[in-house]
Formats: sequence, C-alpha cells, structure tokens
Amino acid sequence: MEPTYKPSDELKAALREWEESIQAELDKRHALRRAVADELKATGITNSVISEHLPWTQETVRGIANEYGVPRHRAPKTPKQPSA
Repeated sequence: MEPTYKPSDELKAALREWEESIQAELDKRHALRRAVADELKATGITNSVISEHLPWTQETVRGIANEYGVPRHRAPKTPKQPSA
C-alpha cells in the first residue's frame, strides 16, 4: 500500500495565497462595478462615454447599469406592431 500523500506546508501556503488573491480581485471588480454605477447615476453620462475609460464594452456597462438600477436616458426601442 502506498503512503498517503500530504501536501507540504509550502504548497498549502501558496495555494492559500492564490485563493486569497482571487477573492481580492473579485472584491475589487465588484467595487469597480459599483463605482461605475455610482458615476453613471451622479453624472448622467451615457454608457458609451464611460466605457471609453474602462476595460469593458458599452454592453458590459449597460449590464452594470441594469444590475445597479441606473435610470435609462431614453425609453427602449420597441418594434412597431403591425396594424390590425
């Protein structure tokens, strides 16, 4: 029977540090998304304007705006209904 493998303290520490860095990145990403939404609300600028200053597309910014309840600048376009 082979001995049971146990990771070294060095490996466990490296893994723990990596997991903490992933969590830190997620926390910072959510903070940035919140800041984008707050900026959109406070300034009234459009998604396309702010997206020029971000690593995200206009569509991603639109998703962030929807997620955080940023009011729209214009009503969504709806297809015309055929006349009856």
